[in-house]
Amino acid sequence: PWCCVNIVASVMSIFCVAYVGKFNEPLYFYSKEDTSETLHLQMIVHSCLDVVEERKKRAVSSTAAFDLYLGQLFPIEDYRTFGCYTNTHNKLIVICENGTSDTGGIKETIAALNVAFVNALQNPFHLVGAPFSSKSLELGVQQIVQRHNNNATKRK
Repeated sequence: PWCCVNIVASVMSIFCVAYVGKFNEPLYFYSKEDTSETLHLQMIVHSCLDVVEERKKRAVSSTAAFDLYLGQLFPIEDYRTFGCYTNTHNKLIVICENGTSDTGGIKETIAALNVAFVNALQNPFHLVGAPFSSKSLELGVQQIVQRHNNNATKRK
């Protein structure tokens, strides 16, 4: 299960996690910021979708294997954005504080978040393409983000 994934220490705290559907519809949004900053973070997530699509098109046109983890998408203002393209053509966007250049642990954290979303999709009562409203998913994402952020605090 998602809670057993080992997360390596990182130095960037996560502010936002977004799971976006195949047709760029919002499926899940988690933010530890207050409501005034939430809209700004949502706009950043939507700007990341263009970068994800561009990298996907570039990777598909090349002969090399396509790595689903896209790494850092771009730095913006006080944040750094990271992304993952899933096998189901959904996108996972993580927004972190704009700190050190060390990105250690973010790939493992994104993998753990993806597993949490896959587990939520396995709920037989969840409608595919509908936004997530699972309390277990919310708790799982909070735990993964908190674990990541605790590791970031320890290394600072």
